[in-house]
Amino acid sequence: MFAKRLLGTALLIGVASLSMAAISMTANVQNGQTIGGTFTFDVKVTSDALVTSVEFYVGDDLRSTDQSTPYQYVLDTLNESEGNFTITIQAYNTNQESVKKTFTLKIDNGLDKGVGYHVDRANQLTRDGKYREAIDEARIALKIDKNSNAARMAMARANYATGTFDLAQKYAEDTLASDPNNQEAKSLLSAINLRRVFALNTTNPTERNEAVAKSLKFAAANSAAVLNDIADKAGMKADSDAIDANLAAFRYVPVAALLRPDWEKNLDNPGVINRFLYALIMGGRTEEANKVWAKFEKYGSPDGYSYALRAVLSQITGDTTGAEGAEKEVILDNPNADITKYTQLYLALSRGRYSSMPAFLDDLEKSNPNSVGFNYYTSVTAFLANDYSRATSSFQDALLADPASVSVLVERGHQVVQGIFAQKLTGSDAKNEANLALAYFEAALTANPSSIQALCGVTLVQTLIGDTAKALSFGRAAVAAGPECGATHLLLAGALRLAQVEALKDPSMRAQATAYRDETAQVLLNAGKYDSRLKGTFAPGPEQAWIYLYQQGRLPYLPLPPK
Repeated sequence: MFAKRLLGTALLIGVASLSMAAISMTANVQNGQTIGGTFTFDVKVTSDALVTSVEFYVGDDLRSTDQSTPYQYVLDTLNESEGNFTITIQAYNTNQESVKKTFTLKIDNGLDKGVGYHVDRANQLTRDGKYREAIDEARIALKIDKNSNAARMAMARANYATGTFDLAQKYAEDTLASDPNNQEAKSLLSAINLRRVFALNTTNPTERNEAVAKSLKFAAANSAAVLNDIADKAGMKADSDAIDANLAAFRYVPVAALLRPDWEKNLDNPGVINRFLYALIMGGRTEEANKVWAKFEKYGSPDGYSYALRAVLSQITGDTTGAEGAEKEVILDNPNADITKYTQLYLALSRGRYSSMPAFLDDLEKSNPNSVGFNYYTSVTAFLANDYSRATSSFQDALLADPASVSVLVERGHQVVQGIFAQKLTGSDAKNEANLALAYFEAALTANPSSIQALCGVTLVQTLIGDTAKALSFGRAAVAAGPECGATHLLLAGALRLAQVEALKDPSMRAQATAYRDETAQVLLNAGKYDSRLKGTFAPGPEQAWIYLYQQGRLPYLPLPPK
């Protein structure tokens, strides 16, 4: 009897041992499951002994061996054939025990849904911040059609969002190779170049300046090309949409020429007159603009935007009383309108009333928080408050939104120039910073070769570093671009002052020095003619020229007139 009981106990122990597997495994898939995109197999192994490895086979092909937790294998299904396949997972432990499971799965990436479906999905996922999934969808679209520019751009956008700029650039460049006029690809490449230069970390000023200049010019050229393409397609015709497209492309002189013959027939149409005045002011034709305004105010129907232009025009020409009166009309028309805040910001800056700017900026933020104009004036306001970090970040936000913004580029150039004076830099230190400022001004000229503000900026820098020939050349170009603008004449006077000083060093150049002196006198008369605040002024040195340009001599940042 005892022997039988002992045998029974032994059998029970043996059965129990057999029922408790020494190693077991679970996985996050089931037979018949459909997968797609980039799929991660997750495996959990339970073992009395130490697990040494987990192997993953696709068919008979060993794809991966994982020797530490978590036990995973990432399968890129886009590199596999669509349809059914088997995956075998086998785990081993130190007791030479193993467990194996085989699953039959199906790969279905929805290729039959077409490129458009997956491109739309990729773009939406990018907007939702689901970048990995967006990249998968873009790759599916490219698998369907490897030459699809829409798929390439979806891939570029998603990679840009993750900061993978090399891949973003590759797909954007592939798009441009196929479609040289693709505006979105150009814009994205501009943003990529700007992001790279914003992240630049070097102590070599020459390397820094070259990188900044290259990236800024590339971005400005690409964005300007987009603006010009839109303007070319719109044509130069007396239609508000076409005119706005040309104004956005900095074609102030051609727009003024288009509207000049018939503007008097449109005195009751503020949309037309506002665009004519905008083109004249931004094109440096302040005297003509004043004549147009006088007739418009007397016989026409000015609106709130019209008075905003009047306020700006009066301020530019030194008519303080006229500017104040027009500003009141703007506020009466609509105290909360964006154009009201832009006008108040410009006037406060020009008048040196910096303390009032933050309140206007707060109002603008409520209605237009992410606009180029808001970030532009935020940069200006922060800079004046010595908050250089915010000035920089706001500048970057503005430029990323509009890499061809002359106002934004010129503003940053002036901020760099101010640093030279504030830190009293000399020698190579001053020249290095001057060349950095030059990179911003030259990028602005890349966007708009006839930019009055940029030409004045380059003239200022060339005068500062003592390059007489270039200072004179750009000073004369500035006057040609803005013949009725006090700032251009003042900057040319500064360049002529430098030229006269240089000429006086050489006895054989006495006659030339006299000619420079006489020309300076005439140029200063012109400066006072177009800005009454400059009457009786002397030819400025670089710092005096900068002070005038930064405060009183700048052109406004204003949105285009309403339709």
